[in-house]
Amino acid sequence: MTLAESIADDLAGDVTDDLVSRARELVPMLRVNAERAERERRLPEANLDALRSAGLLRLSLPRRHGGYELGVRSFLQVCAELGRGCGSTAWVATLLNTNLYTASAFPDRARAEVFDGNPDAVLSGVILGSGVSVERADGGYLVSGQWGFATGCLHADWAVLGRTPENPGDSHAALLVPMQDLRVRDTWNVVGMAGTGSNTLVAEQIFVPEHRAVVLSRSSTDEVFSSAADPSGWQDQAVRRAVLVLGIAAPLLGLAQHAYELVTDSLNNGRKIAYSEYRDARNSATIQLALGRAAHLIDSSWMHALRSADDLDRAESRRSSLDEFTRMRIRTDTGVVARECRAAVETLLDVNGAGSFSCGNPLQRVWRDLEVASRHGIINPLMADEGMARLAAGAAAQSVGSEQR
Repeated sequence: MTLAESIADDLAGDVTDDLVSRARELVPMLRVNAERAERERRLPEANLDALRSAGLLRLSLPRRHGGYELGVRSFLQVCAELGRGCGSTAWVATLLNTNLYTASAFPDRARAEVFDGNPDAVLSGVILGSGVSVERADGGYLVSGQWGFATGCLHADWAVLGRTPENPGDSHAALLVPMQDLRVRDTWNVVGMAGTGSNTLVAEQIFVPEHRAVVLSRSSTDEVFSSAADPSGWQDQAVRRAVLVLGIAAPLLGLAQHAYELVTDSLNNGRKIAYSEYRDARNSATIQLALGRAAHLIDSSWMHALRSADDLDRAESRRSSLDEFTRMRIRTDTGVVARECRAAVETLLDVNGAGSFSCGNPLQRVWRDLEVASRHGIINPLMADEGMARLAAGAAAQSVGSEQR
């Protein structure tokens, strides 16, 4: 049993166990297709079809629309398992599902347009836009702007686009837009996570009807969204933001586990240590210590992620908000996952040596994917540290999506 399997088996429950098993069954195929995804800068349709057939594009979809409505702990487990196969596929699956979570806040009419008859509808989404303009129009809004880093947009049916406060009195709102109304600008040229196809969405004076807008955080002086709906059902802004932050930890955990498996497989196949007396690297105490260190870092990453997941699941079940310390700790925990997964893979690269960077060695792709994914702006361990430091010092911590200074 691999390290990843033992962790997943320890954590799994009934429905979660079934979904983790389905994700695990896809791992060999995802590994085969990983190089193609990177080369083509998008997921192969076979990957999307496999995710869809396994029900893994409905993890966060409400049950009333045919989804699983998984808790955060279960969500992390399933998406991390996909990360063992392909970082880009795990990232796309994670983000598409978190967009479903956001979409559940829209009014019934909007959700019916998306999901009735199509529970596998694919939603891309971006919180932060550039040059976003929203004007009132008869029955809705005229919207222009650009939203970069739109993961999964090449496969999407709809997009959830954010209008974040840029001026005093602005409300934080989200708009639900069919992809046929948007233009995709090819901007995703990166050295890691290339297969996510996270290009830029462009809107040019498109009409969005009022029922496809929702105000996530309302300003009493905002006239543009004065008649837009509040979130449907129970939605707490702090919990919603924290779910979006922590969810991104899942692919990082899977990538680190994949690296561990690649290195231990190499060692078990009789790897030597060049320029040393060791004909079997496993006999070296230094290698043993390094492997132990990497395993501990991955385990520690899981503990931090699951602690925060349990905080969020409790808040959801009790319909309660999060206190300021817990909100900031979730951001900090996610930053710990990013740092410790990177540190684990760096240690494993030392164990495996320069051969790790051969273009034919999947370990180099895992390394590049992790280096890029773990630096997503919503994770940003440096800002998480600053937020916790400000809180400890008695100053107000800046939250994700808050007005910038």
